[in-house]
Amino acid sequence: MTIASRPAAGVLEEVRLSIHHRHGSRHLSDALGSPAGPLGALAGLPDLGGRHLSDLLFLDTETTGLGMGAGTLVFLVGVGRFEAGSFVVRHFFLEEPDREGDFLDAVLDHIGRAPGLVTFNGRRFDLPQLETRLILNRRGPCLPGISNLDLLPVARRVWKLRLESRSLSSLEGHVLGFVREDDVPGWLVPSFYREYLLTGNRGRLKPVFHHNLRDILSLVTLACHLGAWADEAAAGRPPAGAHPLEMVGLAHACEAAGWGPQSTACYGEAIARGLDAPHQHRTRERLGRVYRRLGQHDAAATVWQQAIAAGSPSPVPYVELARHYERVRGDLTQALAVVNAAIDRLDLSSLQRSALSRRAARLCRRMGMSGRQPAY
Repeated sequence: MTIASRPAAGVLEEVRLSIHHRHGSRHLSDALGSPAGPLGALAGLPDLGGRHLSDLLFLDTETTGLGMGAGTLVFLVGVGRFEAGSFVVRHFFLEEPDREGDFLDAVLDHIGRAPGLVTFNGRRFDLPQLETRLILNRRGPCLPGISNLDLLPVARRVWKLRLESRSLSSLEGHVLGFVREDDVPGWLVPSFYREYLLTGNRGRLKPVFHHNLRDILSLVTLACHLGAWADEAAAGRPPAGAHPLEMVGLAHACEAAGWGPQSTACYGEAIARGLDAPHQHRTRERLGRVYRRLGQHDAAATVWQQAIAAGSPSPVPYVELARHYERVRGDLTQALAVVNAAIDRLDLSSLQRSALSRRAARLCRRMGMSGRQPAY
């Protein structure tokens, strides 16, 4: 790792690392040749097709607070990019608040031609903060044309069931194999800048720059991790090393992106790898509904039958299977038998029991029968 001071206008520090640098369980070189398209699609950015993760810029900001108003300054912007066999992180620093316009111009000049940015919560925090500062400095909203691959929404879906916290530091420890030592907590960062403004001592900011550098390196490795999983899922190959709950989360992400067949593959693999009973029941419900939306009615019916056989306490698989018999197969007798089974077997709320009783009565009327028939 080499560090250069003031290598370009607006850049206080430039850190150059070998692409073979290891951050946690991954090397930075993992981004080379890793397609950005599948991960972009999961994040709602279809325009990244044909790009690689190494084509994108990795951006993280440090601010004087978490508020989104005019009183919050962006005082440090770290931007990482792959260049000629190296990964280079440039730190743009607001040395004097009254020179904010020049600071923002330097940042824009650096990122304005990028094919895309990779951020973590950039959609709701980093980029809106920059937009606010640009407008207040009469630069206008200059960022909307840049694609922002925000990893946080995808990470939240993938690890919602597996991890209690989906913060970057939590993902570092539980997913990326990286543990921070002697790091500045994010909530303390603003105080370091305030101290700098009072004393002019830039040396006190070294921990903040190091904190930002680690954030950017984690962005690279998290993008590689999610990108590899997205690439495998897109090809219909559920990731081999994923925990069953991570498979459910990845299936959720695929489903949200409109990848129906890919989501069914991930849901099915999650069940096959072993889920506890509550997660298994809920996963089968989602799997059956995706099959139904895809028009694969027999596959959906099989899932509902498996859910019932596995002892699902929910009326959902019974209702869905009854609908299948009634609307797809036209078998009212079987539909009524499934509804009656739900009434007999399940611990139902009064509302659920009432709804099932009305369904049974309606089926009886259609069959020209009176009263409730025995369950099968």
